[in-house]
Amino acid sequence: MVNRTTKKLYRQKGTGRARHGARGAPLFVGGGITFGPHPRSYAYRLPKQVRRLALQSALAAKAAAGRFAVLNRLDLKQPKTRVLAGLVRELGRESGERRARGTVLLIIAAPEPMVARSAANLPHLRVLPVTALNVHDILACDQVLVTQDALARIAEAVAP
Repeated sequence: MVNRTTKKLYRQKGTGRARHGARGAPLFVGGGITFGPHPRSYAYRLPKQVRRLALQSALAAKAAAGRFAVLNRLDLKQPKTRVLAGLVRELGRESGERRARGTVLLIIAAPEPMVARSAANLPHLRVLPVTALNVHDILACDQVLVTQDALARIAEAVAP
């Protein structure tokens, strides 16, 4: 949109010149742009059933690859990084390595400040509550750890 007057430049007939309307027309210097860009949202939300199926498939793929483990419970009285680092180390030992390879995704039932603070200084550990769980994070991480409570909530969420 060009901020110019919309008054007709000169009369329509009798001048011998081409007929013109406003000075802001696209063919004038300083005028508007013909078919210029229009801001719009190209966002697209996948249907719920497709999202649910994608989540099921991603979790099944991790389980089939042996990169899925379930924790009985995760009780942190204080925010201690050492506890979560030990968990990741044990996960790696089970697979015959010094520590878990790559990134580890820890899925918890609800946001817990103690777990979040404990994991804040571990670069290869991501903590997500079930409500924020998505396919991208599951596939981007090499190992997936899930608490029992979170597993029950995931089962509710992906059940048809």
